[in-house]
This record gives sequence, C-alpha cells and structure tokens, in this order.
Amino acid sequence: MKIKVVNQRLYLEPPETAEGTREYLKAEFSFSEEWDGMTKTAFFRGAGNTYSQLLKDDACTVPTEALAAPGWVGVSVSGTLGETVITTDIKSFSVPATLSGGTPSDPEPTVWQQILDKVDETQQIAQSVRDDADA
Repeated sequence: MKIKVVNQRLYLEPPETAEGTREYLKAEFSFSEEWDGMTKTAFFRGAGNTYSQLLKDDACTVPTEALAAPGWVGVSVSGTLGETVITTDIKSFSVPATLSGGTPSDPEPTVWQQILDKVDETQQIAQSVRDDADA
C-alpha cells in the first residue's frame, strides 16, 4: 500500500486486502520535505482500536489487529523532532469480509466411494502379485 504525505495531507492508494490478513500488508510512505529528520509513527484504526507502528525506512507492516474484522481502517501519521510535532489527516480504506475457518466438510459420497474402490483395487492387485510370487 502506497501512501504519499504532503505537508499534513495523506494521499492513499487503497490496498486490496481482506479481513484476517496477517503480516502481509505493507504500508510504504513517501514524505514531503517538512518531514525530513523526523521520527515518524503511523497509526491504524480498525476493529474498534488504534494501533501504532514506528516507521523504519518510511515503511511498516499494517498491524494484524487492525485488519481482524471487516470494515474501515483509518490511517494517519505523526512526526516528532525536538519540540516540533506534525500530524496528518486521516484517510480510510475498506477491509472486506472473507470466508475462512470452520471444519472442512466430508467429501461427496461419490468421491469417497471412488477412493475406497481404488484402495480395494490396489489391495487386490497387491494380493495377486504376492500369489504369483508364491507360485
């Protein structure tokens, strides 16, 4: 996900991600010159809480917790240098719901039966090979 920061405005290229995404979505920031030399922190508001990430090389991984539930995730950044603090507006992107989890269902009876038939056929072939070897 690419985020451009000019003065105190964020320009966000919305990512294509879904709820439950873990350690996958990277946020890469580019900053205007006002931010030079600042210690920068990104904030992600999602699933009812706000999570902060200290930027390293103007990038971070979006916290898993912020992507845990479908809905909107807000992003903002703050920078500090001595007594100077710069903050940005908030931009949001959507995290759609996904289907995951649960217990796999049993295979269709016809597929299951085909597997059992193949196992039975394999056992019969193995038995006939043993019988031929004994003769």
